[in-house]
Amino acid sequence: MNSAFRIWRMIKALDEIGFAWGPYDTRWEEMFAQVASVYRASGSLEKDALSKSQYQWLIGQRISNRDGKLAEDRVKKLDSIGMDWSTRDKFFERNFEALEGVFNKYQTTTPPGLYRSDDRKCYQMVIHFRNLRRDGKLSDDQIARLDRLNFDWKTSVDDEPKPATPQDEDVSDDYPTPSP
Repeated sequence: MNSAFRIWRMIKALDEIGFAWGPYDTRWEEMFAQVASVYRASGSLEKDALSKSQYQWLIGQRISNRDGKLAEDRVKKLDSIGMDWSTRDKFFERNFEALEGVFNKYQTTTPPGLYRSDDRKCYQMVIHFRNLRRDGKLSDDQIARLDRLNFDWKTSVDDEPKPATPQDEDVSDDYPTPSP
C-alpha cells in the first residue's frame, strides 16, 4: 500500500469520527456544546438563558447561515437543539403585543408622557418600529397591523420646521463680498 493511500484512509477515518482539523472547528464545537448544554437544561435558546458570549455566538451563526456560509452539518446540529433562525418575527410579535396593550389602555400608541411612564419599553418600541419601517425591514402585514392601532409613523421632529441654513437666507447684506 502506498503512503498517499494510507494518508487518505487516516484522514477519512478521522473525518468519520468528527475530528476538528483547525482551531476554528474546535472553538465552534466548544461553543455548540455549551449552547446545547443550556438548551438541555432550560429547553430554551432565548437570550435570558444564555451567557453573553453564547448569545453572541448564536447571532453569528444566524448571520453565517443567512449569508450562506454555515456548513449544512452545522445547520443540522443547531436545528437539533431548537435553533430559531428567524428571530425578527418573534421580536415583532412580542413587542407588538406590548404596544397593543398600550393602545388598549390609552387608545393611542403614543400617549403623552409614555417615555416617562412604566410603559417606557413601549416608547422605545415605537421608535424602533419607525426605524424598521424606514429601513424597509417591516413586512406589509406588520405595517398593516400597526396601522390598525393608528400607529403614529411621524416623530415630533418630522412635524417641526427645519432650522434655516445660511443657503436658505439672503445674507449678502450681512457679509462683505470677497474681492477677487
